[in-house]
Amino acid sequence: MKKTLLIKAIAAVLVLIGCVVAQRVNAKMIREVTVHGANGQVLNTYNVSDVDYFEFGEREVDDYPYAEFASDNKNNIVFHLSKNVSFKMIKVQGGSYALQDAGIDWADKTKVLSDYYIAEFECTQGLWKAVKGSVPSGQSATGDNYPMAKVSWNDVAGSGSTTFLKLLNAKMSQIKANSSADVVAALGNMEFRLPNEWEWEYAAAGGPAWNNLKYTYSGTTGTGGTILNTVAVNSVSPNKATSVALVGSKLPNNLGLYDMSGNVWEWCSGLGYSDHETTPGYMNNSGTWVNSHRPVRGGSWDDDSLSGFLVRNRFYYETASSYEARGFRLAL
Repeated sequence: MKKTLLIKAIAAVLVLIGCVVAQRVNAKMIREVTVHGANGQVLNTYNVSDVDYFEFGEREVDDYPYAEFASDNKNNIVFHLSKNVSFKMIKVQGGSYALQDAGIDWADKTKVLSDYYIAEFECTQGLWKAVKGSVPSGQSATGDNYPMAKVSWNDVAGSGSTTFLKLLNAKMSQIKANSSADVVAALGNMEFRLPNEWEWEYAAAGGPAWNNLKYTYSGTTGTGGTILNTVAVNSVSPNKATSVALVGSKLPNNLGLYDMSGNVWEWCSGLGYSDHETTPGYMNNSGTWVNSHRPVRGGSWDDDSLSGFLVRNRFYYETASSYEARGFRLAL
């Protein structure tokens, strides 16, 4: 009798162990870990056990900052400064470009540009904060995905040791150390900078396809407030914007660049024309050189004149001046 009870007890324990093992096997079959890449796309889904999951979790931890090729297969590069802050640089294929403003009295009105990168969006407040620590007060709207505004040219690209570009470029060696060899090779010795006017206008006009596209405003042909409003945050009646808008609120141009017309004026490094591509300063249309000014492009949300948003339109401000409708876009 005792032997029978013992056998039954052992059998019961074995059945219980079998159930636990079966549950573990079943759990291993149904546990799914999904890995996401840039822009949230699903890279893969794994069926793993608890032990596998924790080991995989350790391997999944990213080193910041780093860069990777974007998933769009166009050699665009996405830079990740943290888990929450990333931005895309669009590769622009070089080509021959002719100035669109016939009123500019310079001898050299055509130039062949080499390949370069320019940011998909205007610099956001989130990106500025990740580099500088805080956003200057007086923004017309605040939030990580609003464009950075009310910054002077000196704040961005001046000679000080704490300018935005100096601090961002200080991260470049760390970015390369955490990036794949092909990305490092693509970056070469490039550093973040402001685009010159040649580069800005060529990108706004559509890059290599500019002569076929014949954009009036960046991303569209034709004229008028209704057409402008499809690509630009602006105050041309009846649109009447009251502040900057989230980056990417309007349609992009053919290169995937947003807000090159409207939202905020964008600082450029200097005159991009003739022999002054990188020379600090601004030359007005009559040929007068002004060292204390830098060009801006694209128009802004509070402009109420259609001409301000033309691809070819250019204006200037003093390097130390700042205003809530003035920002910038990165280049490499």
